[in-house]
Amino acid sequence: VLPFRGSLNFESSIVIESNRHRSTRPGERPGSTALRYKMPKRLLPRRLRRRISTTVNIARARVSSMGESKVARGFSLFAKRNPVKVAGLVIGMRYGLGDLVIQMVSSSSSSSRLEFDPLRTLMFGAFGATYAMTLGYGVYNMLYPLAFRRVHPIITALFDCTIHSPFLYFPMFYMFNASYEAIKLQEKRHHTPKQIAQDGYQTWKSSFSRDFKACVAFWLPVNSINFSFVALHFRQPYMAVTGFAWAMILSAMQPKIRKDQHQHKRHTHTHE
Repeated sequence: VLPFRGSLNFESSIVIESNRHRSTRPGERPGSTALRYKMPKRLLPRRLRRRISTTVNIARARVSSMGESKVARGFSLFAKRNPVKVAGLVIGMRYGLGDLVIQMVSSSSSSSRLEFDPLRTLMFGAFGATYAMTLGYGVYNMLYPLAFRRVHPIITALFDCTIHSPFLYFPMFYMFNASYEAIKLQEKRHHTPKQIAQDGYQTWKSSFSRDFKACVAFWLPVNSINFSFVALHFRQPYMAVTGFAWAMILSAMQPKIRKDQHQHKRHTHTHE
């Protein structure tokens, strides 16, 4: 029972209860957890209180079900049954769309001759989907709930920025980036897994300081706010917006290929 003060200076209450332990009331779906409005006693006659409470509950149920379509309920059910696949689909699209936006803005600028590269957008999407279904799911859905359940949220955010991201997240990203560059440059020696791993390691090593600063500057305040102040039902929309912003930042930090440079590389490769 959550007491609060009303405008008439009397105590009312909201009772949280589950339909599993009671019969379904008018306007409520069976099996759902509902907020049931209960009129305060000694204010109105008993019959009138029941009528007002029933009317309020029906109105609340109708308002809450207005935005729930069959497609939304079906997607929610599919997400509960297939959380890994849904995470890969949503995060992969988020990374791909973030890189697409940055490339479109860069290529449309009149002061630069940057080439739009759809292969790079596919690389970002593939990395986001793979990370979400493997390493990301294991860290955020399995490790953190078990190991950091009783730890202060700021400590969790600090661990995520200083340990997980620089030593697990970025190495995986640069392996995908090295594979993309090997295909883009069309050099056969770069297609061996050993050479790709070496190139990814060298890029991760040379970019470590820049990536570490960017990760701490962005994710430490974002995760601290998320874990400390954002309500539980708003955390997913909050992370969706901030995650899309991070995908654009990650894309903007990567080197761009100019049109004249790319044409020169193609010309050199043809003569070789």
